[in-house]
Amino acid sequence: MEETPKGSNSIWWVWALAGCGCLGLVGIIVIGILASIALPSFLSQATKAKQSEAKTYVKAILRSQQAYYLENNNFTDSFAQLKLGVAPETPNYRYNVLSKGKNSNSAFVTAQSKQSELKSYVGGVFAIKLSGSKDVTTIAGMCETDVASSTISGMPTLDTKAGNQVICPEGTHLLQ
Repeated sequence: MEETPKGSNSIWWVWALAGCGCLGLVGIIVIGILASIALPSFLSQATKAKQSEAKTYVKAILRSQQAYYLENNNFTDSFAQLKLGVAPETPNYRYNVLSKGKNSNSAFVTAQSKQSELKSYVGGVFAIKLSGSKDVTTIAGMCETDVASSTISGMPTLDTKAGNQVICPEGTHLLQ
């Protein structure tokens, strides 16, 4: 059996430690590259999840306004009367319910983002008489800002000449 000369073990340890350091640096670089690829995707998903809150709340408020109208023959501007349990403000959005009063044929809800990377939303619900009848139905639509914004340029309108289509304000588009 061949013996290793004294001192050669220390050289082996130096090479082993240098190799581990080198692999550690490569490992850190690889992790950095992977993180730079994955991070934007993760942040995009986080933004979409926050915006999903607003879409869900606006849809729920619009549906609640439709039900309220069918029961009371008018819309409301009160969260309490809608009985949804939706907070008027969350860490991501500030919500408003707007109606023009008891005899109004429309009501609106806004979700204004409180963070610069989030889009804002506005929805409208409209009461219309069915043609040739005294019966009334409601039509609702929700609009999303084209870019991240905490402001909304106006309220949706209803185009009765185009088959009762909800028309979004400038700078927004209709969500289906």
